[in-house]
Amino acid sequence: KKGAGRLDKFTVTVLTAQEKAIQAKYVKECGELGRKPLVDGAEVPSRSFNDVDGGEGRKNHAEAIEGVRQADAETTAVLYSAGIRNHEAKAPGELVAQDVFCDFTKASADLQKEVNDAWRRALREKAEDEKALDCFDRIATEEGLAARFLSEAGARPKSGEAFSEEQIRVIGEHYGFYSFLVGGSAALRTLVLCARYTGDAARNEPHIWTALAGDFYGLAINYQQYCVIEASMRYGMRLRREGKSARRHSDSVPVSAEDSAVGVNADTIRTAGVLSAVRARAIIGDLLILEGKRRASYIAHLRQVLDDAEADDDAAAPMESSERRVSVDESSSSDDSSSSEEEDEAPAAAMDVEAPAPVP
Repeated sequence: KKGAGRLDKFTVTVLTAQEKAIQAKYVKECGELGRKPLVDGAEVPSRSFNDVDGGEGRKNHAEAIEGVRQADAETTAVLYSAGIRNHEAKAPGELVAQDVFCDFTKASADLQKEVNDAWRRALREKAEDEKALDCFDRIATEEGLAARFLSEAGARPKSGEAFSEEQIRVIGEHYGFYSFLVGGSAALRTLVLCARYTGDAARNEPHIWTALAGDFYGLAINYQQYCVIEASMRYGMRLRREGKSARRHSDSVPVSAEDSAVGVNADTIRTAGVLSAVRARAIIGDLLILEGKRRASYIAHLRQVLDDAEADDDAAAPMESSERRVSVDESSSSDDSSSSEEEDEAPAAAMDVEAPAPVP
């Protein structure tokens, strides 16, 4: 039977016998204490995976979203059985009370400091072939930071005291730290805490993030582009100051662990070092959202464009056609100005880079 306010209307329609028993016990206890249950009997939230529209390609990934929706219900039941109260596992961005999971600046000062220390430790201690994000998740889980976040979002132990070591372990087993960015790239301000099933699914399907946390996703992408573009421009500038070729030396620039984690690499450095600032920003922005074969194809074409640009002795950092025309007009006589303008009507080589897929 379904009706307004039933759990199976917005989470999962099929529960195991154990889950049903746990929920029944919980609802009964709430009734005896005169409290409103947060699982069964709650009103359907205004934002849930059920309310997600099919825009931006999400309609094609309904199965993945449905799987996450069901996993959230199971996670809620598991945490309840461990004695953790006043908490529901929800999609990132679904509950305002859990916004702190998507924006760590909303956490208390003490928790922000612990997260910052753990992130810096991850940058120092990660293995050579390990992502800073994966190292951070391991460190943060060991230190019980997920339990701290749940506590700041209103979760509490049944005993009314601090979470026990077992409860902290259960929370760390079912909640993990991920990044809104693609390819495992991450910065402190792009991190997100969510149920592990959700985070693992979002690594393969970013629409999980944009379904209800589109604002936070947008902030993370914007922050990444700013960091990568500025850092790449600085590394490129350093090469020019040292009189080094970007083609030969961009892959040997010592990039900091923090810059590398957010997405700075030889291709972004060379792009910033060779092309005009406006064009470099656009191309680097493309590189940060592409994945798989499309990214590989884009990079291969970009490298050819950069080779051609660096081979042009007259333009180590190619200008836009309008910029070239101004330069030519200033240096050319009136007799040959028309021929110079005609020659410069051709678009700059770097503009031939194929257009990327739209941002999810």
